[in-house]
Amino acid sequence: MDENETTYGLVLSFDGLFPTSEQERAFVLGYEFAKVYEKMRAGNDAELAETVHIENRTIIERACAAEGWQMEVSSEDDHWLGVVLRKVRGAKTNPHGLRVVN
Repeated sequence: MDENETTYGLVLSFDGLFPTSEQERAFVLGYEFAKVYEKMRAGNDAELAETVHIENRTIIERACAAEGWQMEVSSEDDHWLGVVLRKVRGAKTNPHGLRVVN
């Protein structure tokens, strides 16, 4: 890895020793999704293996549909979701620049 590359990994669950507010929870979920989406859009990998909070399942499924990825669940429990994302086609767009989602 060169000095400009960054990595992202699982840090900790919400079920820790300290209570979290809804705003903190929303921030963590949004940040987590943004990092996955960033990897999808970068196009550097045709397959991504990620562990995310279970609450991000629906938004990741929607991003996969819009960006041409297939999502396979590799593991799941009450808090975490292991997914394997595979690029299967290009993103769908229309001539007016709006993304078409099935």
